[in-house]
Amino acid sequence: MNLEGNMSYRDILLVKKIGEGQYGDVWMGKYHDYPVACKILKRQMTDKESEKAIEELKLMAKLKHPNVVLFMGACLNDQKQICIVTEFASRGDLRTVAPQVKSLAKRLKLGLDVASGLAWIHANGIVHRDLKLPNLLVFEDWSVKIADFGLSLQLEEGVSINRFGGNVKYSAPEILKARYDESITIYPYSEKTDVYSFGLMFWELVTLKPLFIRPKEYKGKKGLAKYVLSGYRPAIEKNWPQSLTTILSNCWHQDPNRRPLFREIIGQWPSLTIDVLCPDKWGREVCKVLFVAQETVPFVEFMRAFSQTCFANPQTLQTKKMYRKFLSVLLCENEFDDTVSKQRFCNIVGWFSPVDKSQDCAKFFGRMKDLLTRRYFHGFLSETKAENQLKQLWDSTSNKQSYYVIRFSESDVGAFILTFIDFNGHIQHEKILNRGGMWYVEGLAEEYDSWSKVKQAFKQVWNIGYHLPKSPYSNLFKTGMFG
Repeated sequence: MNLEGNMSYRDILLVKKIGEGQYGDVWMGKYHDYPVACKILKRQMTDKESEKAIEELKLMAKLKHPNVVLFMGACLNDQKQICIVTEFASRGDLRTVAPQVKSLAKRLKLGLDVASGLAWIHANGIVHRDLKLPNLLVFEDWSVKIADFGLSLQLEEGVSINRFGGNVKYSAPEILKARYDESITIYPYSEKTDVYSFGLMFWELVTLKPLFIRPKEYKGKKGLAKYVLSGYRPAIEKNWPQSLTTILSNCWHQDPNRRPLFREIIGQWPSLTIDVLCPDKWGREVCKVLFVAQETVPFVEFMRAFSQTCFANPQTLQTKKMYRKFLSVLLCENEFDDTVSKQRFCNIVGWFSPVDKSQDCAKFFGRMKDLLTRRYFHGFLSETKAENQLKQLWDSTSNKQSYYVIRFSESDVGAFILTFIDFNGHIQHEKILNRGGMWYVEGLAEEYDSWSKVKQAFKQVWNIGYHLPKSPYSNLFKTGMFG
């Protein structure tokens, strides 16, 4: 028996078990030498049960979308267990992958992929019912696709749902109430129950923290349900932008009628991304002029919008050769690239904000110059390259010294990293944060208004010695460079 008439279990080679769940085991396999994932349901089925299950799987075959796992077919093995065959996700599930994704911008993109897939599923009248990080798969190109439709339902008018499906931790309040109130026999599953689950999943994706840490009196699944029904939700940080707070609180609203549809969530995503990634008011205004509908713009177009938005006198930027050079060096990927990306601009604003429009950005560019003139600053040097270069320098000297470099953080908006190797050859990383134009070193109590003071603090605490040579910005300040 097969789904489309062209799949046989004999053509499937099971290579390695990669997962085990309540309803079945998942194997990495090959179908005609093509990498696939095979989920074999644990329960043996009669022919009639198998026919019904296959009909339900045909429903999944209709869901062709870039953010829904491609359903390739299904068949029965020799034990009459259903084998569901889908495309193989090389990076694994989002629960495993998310902690490895240090960039918040990339994690926001992963969240958008999930919302896009769910919008398509709902457009086809299907409710997933089991949305959680392990059921979201990450592919080689970093796209996320929704998987595991074993509990999904086709919503039909006049048809009641009388069985629970999914995970208590991600279940909406109205479902939990039906689950633990014996007087309720109908489970009110709808698109809005998936929206609730998405809100919790997205909070996990943003924070990389465990979902529920509850008081001891709320024990077990029933205790968790009582806790959620009392109105508890995961913590929202005070410094989060309003757009992020609004999306989360709306998604997990107690009243399902107050929760948004996924097409509404997707419509808010460009503004959400800007608000989350750009920590400065005037920087966000530039983003909303340039980057709502596109990710990159020509440098000339960027300069026009930046000067008109962030300068009290827009003509000032035209006369400041040094300002233009700083922006060109930091915003363009290389000397042959004349485009500016939203991500790079938001990073620059985070590193050197606030943007002081009333003073034509004098302090903003002053902070930029203060850092770029430091020979120990190596900008976009990655953690791996920083470690390798410091280790090579340390290994090359007979009289072992401490060496260091300061660079942009690859993951945290508005953060820098001190990477150094000590006298014993041990490498360490320390984070420096921009707090309203002051530099704050994690673990130290003080804030500093210049990089010379930051360096002095490092010398006192970590006894840093010589800096990594050949700063990429050393040629910026040659005599006559700016006229």
